[in-house]
Amino acid sequence: MASHLKLLALTSLLIQNFRSVVAGSIAAWLTELGPPQIIMQDDATGKIFYSLCNSNGSTPIFPASTSASFEFDPIYAPRNGTSLAGTGWVEDDVNVAAMWFQREDGQLVFHLWKCNATGQFNLYDFFSRRTIGSNQSVHPRTGIMAVNLGPIPGYRVYYQDESKEISILAYTPATSTWDTQDKVSRDAIEGFPISAGFIDANRVTVVTPRDESNIEISKQQQDGTWVIATLPTPLKEIRNLTGGGDEFTIVVLSEPTNDTNPTDFKLDTNATVDWSLEAWDGGAGGIGLTMDDDSTRNIYYIGNDSMLHCLTEMPDGTWQKSPRQDERTWPPADVPNAQFATASDFRGNEVFIYYVSNGQIAQLHQSAKYKWDAANPLPKYNNTVVGESDSDKGLSVGTKAGIGVGVSVGCLALILLAAYASIRRKRRRGDEKQNESQVEPVTSAENKSPPPQLIYYEMPAQEYSHEAPSYHGVQEMPIEEHTSEIRIDRGREERTSTSHNGPAEATS
Repeated sequence: MASHLKLLALTSLLIQNFRSVVAGSIAAWLTELGPPQIIMQDDATGKIFYSLCNSNGSTPIFPASTSASFEFDPIYAPRNGTSLAGTGWVEDDVNVAAMWFQREDGQLVFHLWKCNATGQFNLYDFFSRRTIGSNQSVHPRTGIMAVNLGPIPGYRVYYQDESKEISILAYTPATSTWDTQDKVSRDAIEGFPISAGFIDANRVTVVTPRDESNIEISKQQQDGTWVIATLPTPLKEIRNLTGGGDEFTIVVLSEPTNDTNPTDFKLDTNATVDWSLEAWDGGAGGIGLTMDDDSTRNIYYIGNDSMLHCLTEMPDGTWQKSPRQDERTWPPADVPNAQFATASDFRGNEVFIYYVSNGQIAQLHQSAKYKWDAANPLPKYNNTVVGESDSDKGLSVGTKAGIGVGVSVGCLALILLAAYASIRRKRRRGDEKQNESQVEPVTSAENKSPPPQLIYYEMPAQEYSHEAPSYHGVQEMPIEEHTSEIRIDRGREERTSTSHNGPAEATS
């Protein structure tokens, strides 16, 4: 009888831990000790799941179970449907994660977590959780994006305020405070997803959906000003009037900036535009920004056709659609306008993209410039662990757009129940000893298998420097710096552009 109870208990445990979940907001970032780190909210429960922080190899281990979910104090718990942002570093030879989200009252929350020996995240310390920007207005559906500009500049968190203008919260390491900076853009955009990247700490780029036809791109200049542009339809230039004497006034045209009045952001409908965003309706659930080793920017989105799309910036500053990959490397998402996450290393032109495809979180990987490997689903356990059977491998298709493991669990439960029935028949024949010998290997393998080992893996072409626990190191790369000037000659306007190459700092 004890063996029967063990068998039923094991079946119940498997069903509880490996149920189907529905994918919500997702974020990813690179790590030094292994593959990218993934966090994702389960829309059904509001829990935030993570990939094991001691994953090794090139693919994260994503259990999709409560054993790998963050435990929040109710005061700081995330609201269901929050946007997620994260980054990390290494401390004491283990991964530390910094994450941001929105709680039920709309406030932004900052959390720190540290990886333990079994691959789970524990709270860094009692003081490593707090609300930030408590005196600022935050849109109840804001997107959130965070970057670490290095030990001295610190974190920058981008979000939408109640007017849907993109705002900035900055962490200053010297004072350990979060302060509000000037806006990125005062244009009241319609979309909520935000992505950002930088080529040095003073030249961040922020992208977001603008409307049903366009994407907005904000580029920070060396003087701190943000220049705003849209594609494919450009914004109208701003007319600035300056004194030219008693007899005339000089009109100077300039691109919109973060100082431009919200009512002056208007599309230039007279501009010649011979292309449009494919499968774009402004409702994208996510947007991604990556950069190449030559500072080329790339924008990703999943369209209303459920396919991944990419736009690439040309050397002259214009944008064009990149060739679509086949479904072996860019599989279709399970839902249109799906949420997704990107993580990239510009120095090796390496890009990772994660979204739900065929009921599983798929990893898309660009291993070199223009070279995409076959997409793979994230496994639920480390295949180097002793004692795991083939029947436990992989994630099966769920009944909802999420991480489906219910099918394999159901099959396993049926197998175990069949074994239970077989044992009862044999007991009726009086073969008690044989019953015990057949049940024991199942419970023995479950109870005695060692936990995943902490195996460190060094990702190719990655070099990092971490001068302080809370900040990502700064790396050096050449960039192309653009400046523009307006020259007025006898009442005429002329715009000229110059460029030069010079050293700049960047981070992955």
